[in-house]
Amino acid sequence: VTVDLAAPVVKFAARVSADTRTSITLTGSVLDSKALTDLRVTQNSETVTIITLGSDSKSFSFSVDVSLVSGKNQFVVKATDATGQSGADTLNITKSSELKMAAGGTLITFPRDTKSDTWVGAVYFSDTTATPVDIPIYNSALGTYGDQWTMTIQPKDTGVILQIQRPPDTMDLKLGESHLKRSGLAYTIFEFKLLDTAGDQNIGGTAARFSSVTLGLTPATATLAGGVSVNDLKLFTLNEQTGAWEQVGSSGYDAASGQVKATLSHLSFYAVFPDTSKAVLTHLNDVIVYPNPFVPNDGIAENGRWVVAGNFSTGVIIDNLTDDVSLSIFTIGGRKIFEQRVQNAGRVQWDAANNSGDKVASGLYLIVVKDMKGRGTAVRRLAVVK
Repeated sequence: VTVDLAAPVVKFAARVSADTRTSITLTGSVLDSKALTDLRVTQNSETVTIITLGSDSKSFSFSVDVSLVSGKNQFVVKATDATGQSGADTLNITKSSELKMAAGGTLITFPRDTKSDTWVGAVYFSDTTATPVDIPIYNSALGTYGDQWTMTIQPKDTGVILQIQRPPDTMDLKLGESHLKRSGLAYTIFEFKLLDTAGDQNIGGTAARFSSVTLGLTPATATLAGGVSVNDLKLFTLNEQTGAWEQVGSSGYDAASGQVKATLSHLSFYAVFPDTSKAVLTHLNDVIVYPNPFVPNDGIAENGRWVVAGNFSTGVIIDNLTDDVSLSIFTIGGRKIFEQRVQNAGRVQWDAANNSGDKVASGLYLIVVKDMKGRGTAVRRLAVVK
């Protein structure tokens, strides 16, 4: 007696992994030598749709109507047969506000719809030709469009998707450095991703996936928010590990193109801010430590929480630093428990632990910030209540 224990083969039909519609129909096929007992589609691990099985439930095509939510939608179809064997397939679809098709290097221009923080733009690459993409920028302070991002990107693979998004208004953009806060240029922050052909993974974090990629901001006027001259602007990218905005070294204003531009090594959050070397603080008079007291266990977020790496609403923040400082933390009795060099960051996040990684006890601590270029020393007190 031969018992067929082979699992059913179930597949979604191939399709572009981005869409602008709210409702779509997914199709696919099932192949099995035994009758199916269950066929279902799960969306984002939550919504489940049961597909009705016909009299011939061994080999057939299926379709299911689904509603897309903004951003990533992951669909999993699972087929189970009479012997309990099951097979599955996954399909990822990113719902975008605008979907453009890149082919032959033709300029792509998004309309002036980027005002909303729910706006998501997508560009599908049917070839690997370098393609310029224009993204209008809404200045919320002025209530107008004017400045514009232009990204020219040449991916190494076809079928990938460039995703462009304004960060949500509720997102902590980690603008702790005083010169960035004063610049009034937070409205230029956009996030850029490159999704793989399955629409599942962000592969834009490495230069290995591009033949080339450049990014430039074309300002509407010669001075931007706060009267900052375009000649004093640089591109900055958010280091998502440290939470610091880092200046893109090769960036600067190019008079020939009229852009603040640079060649990029990866995709991430980008913005324009004043040149760090021209706008950085030159004194330690304004050093602040917060929250103070630090009370991480009382359940009140304003009083502090134990550190989450890269989340500058957690841990202890030492802010308004110069571009090169030595940070030392002592117990009130004078014992040094922590030391760190901080360069070109403007602030630092302390995890309320010593250099061995052990959380400190309740008590008073002295935070000593020394400028390594001889521009002074600041001493602040911090209370920790566990």
